Amino acid sequence: MTTHPLIFITRLLPFLFLAASFSLQAEEQSHDSIYRAAEAHIQQRLGDLPAPAEIKVSELDRRLSLNSCELPLETFDPPSFRRLGRTSVGVRCTGAKPWSLFVSASVRAELPVVVASRALARGSLVQHSDVQLQSISSDELLADYLTQLDEASGKRLRRNVSSGEVLNSGMLLIPKAVKYGNQVTLITRVAGLEVRMKGKSLGQGSIGERVAVENLSSQRRVEGIIRSTDLIEVQ
Repeated sequence: MTTHPLIFITRLLPFLFLAASFSLQAEEQSHDSIYRAAEAHIQQRLGDLPAPAEIKVSELDRRLSLNSCELPLETFDPPSFRRLGRTSVGVRCTGAKPWSLFVSASVRAELPVVVASRALARGSLVQHSDVQLQSISSDELLADYLTQLDEASGKRLRRNVSSGEVLNSGMLLIPKAVKYGNQVTLITRVAGLEVRMKGKSLGQGSIGERVAVENLSSQRRVEGIIRSTDLIEVQ
């Protein structure tokens, strides 16, 4: 029995639509591949973070359809981004049918940060025993937190700090090693020789900073780098 051509085509239509559907799906970039690219970029961005991070990539709109990229996806940082907290990553295709988008994500980690081991008064000099490291969620941390005890030790507090409070750089003041009028030793090196002279500070500063000084022997005004509370290197 011969099948009428119209009946044959009618029976074939569902298979044609199914094949077309598969073809369209094959030409779309999967959202999962974009998520994987964004997560890998964030992992690389975290670099030397001292604790494992929890990364949650936000889902794209399911209606978003992108051309399948014949090249590996590229990722990039937006003009401004955060390593921790709410952040974003750029993902793009540079193939024959290019596209680009930003993927949102949240990143958190339990970080070892410097906290006060007891209540500390404003103006006090922080001792090594006054601080300790404690793991705290990055969601609870403000900017400029400290991760090394040495970053706080030897510095002066700008305000009162309660026990267990996280220290940040804004709370601390580097004490002045040299003040105006201090008698200091000037040291200079010429042709491998070290010459020391008496001097007087004409300003104030912390170790490593430059300050004006007067050479008491020659009455000359020069500049030098503060090396300690009584030693200034003239270069």
